[in-house]
Amino acid sequence: MAVLSNCSREGQWFMLCIIFSALFFFADGKECKKINSCSCQQDDGGIIDLSPISKKDGTAWFSSVKDTITIANRFYWNPCISFTEEACVNVAVCREESMIPNSTYYDVGTQDSAFFIYRNDADLVLGYQGVNSTTIVTLYCTGNAVDNLTVIGESIEGSAIYNMELRSIHACAFYPIYPPSQDGSGLSAGWVVFIVLLVLLCAYFLVGTVYNIVYKKAEGADAIPHIALIMGGCSYVKGCCSKQDKSRSQYSSV
Repeated sequence: MAVLSNCSREGQWFMLCIIFSALFFFADGKECKKINSCSCQQDDGGIIDLSPISKKDGTAWFSSVKDTITIANRFYWNPCISFTEEACVNVAVCREESMIPNSTYYDVGTQDSAFFIYRNDADLVLGYQGVNSTTIVTLYCTGNAVDNLTVIGESIEGSAIYNMELRSIHACAFYPIYPPSQDGSGLSAGWVVFIVLLVLLCAYFLVGTVYNIVYKKAEGADAIPHIALIMGGCSYVKGCCSKQDKSRSQYSSV
């Protein structure tokens, strides 16, 4: 009985290791691969393109938008193409600090620094790096024809991280009829690691079985390496399933 108990415990650990390994290797995060400073391609081929809300005349599409935290800051943003606003020269995002009698302008993001990333695998963020500053634009897909930019501003005072939220139909992904080919398309890193581990596991059991037959003169199932551990794991799983079926039948009778 003690041997069976030990085998059962070992089988439990064996199954838990398999489950956690699977979760680790297949927990790939979402990605939107950057195409240019205002568009990216999702894992499923969908493309998000903000070029329809980008001016080409050197000015900002979103101009002089007040933030919700202070009354002194106004922001300018133009996806895709750089613009110039007073002291902000060739930028993607500009912050105006209103002062009397004059305002001061700060570069808070350039086009070449643009990056796309998913926050919590849910919200897509378009970020920019400026002079000692960062601008984060969270993109929300809506069916509204009006493009609405809300400037949150500097949520943490002194952080020089400025938050915005864009709600627009242009923040929605569209799917081209002929999706562009992707370099490096194929198996993900998780699948490659899994296949390598599977091959090594099969090789281990094959070599171990041959060794047990040739050198230990084992026969039948006893030739399989760690057969007691495997049987213990199977018994544990079978026992769990039996308990669930029994509990379900008792609940149904009640």
